[in-house]
Amino acid sequence: RQKKKKKKEKIEKFLGDLSQLLDEPFRSEALTRGYSNCFDKFETGKMIVPFVNELLKPYIDAPSKMKPSILKEIAQMINEKFRLILDKNFLRLDFLSEDDAFERRLKESFNDH
Repeated sequence: RQKKKKKKEKIEKFLGDLSQLLDEPFRSEALTRGYSNCFDKFETGKMIVPFVNELLKPYIDAPSKMKPSILKEIAQMINEKFRLILDKNFLRLDFLSEDDAFERRLKESFNDH
């Protein structure tokens, strides 16, 4: 039990450190966790952003492998991907056609929310 507690503490520490390295607009989204999955026996939760989850999973499984240089590299990748999403207006679905009825309705529906 003590070993599990130490592991969870290490995970929470590196997630806190990672939070400080992330750009402000992405911080909360990038590190939001979902707890409904049995993914994690240490109750740290799975990241709801799939690419963030994939980047962090090896270090959640073995937090002692996380080093400051790795943490900085992960933060840089997360910031770059979120910046790309914002820069390309991906969430506004601007890449969808106004000429196609389905794409136009999808775009209108998504942007109304």
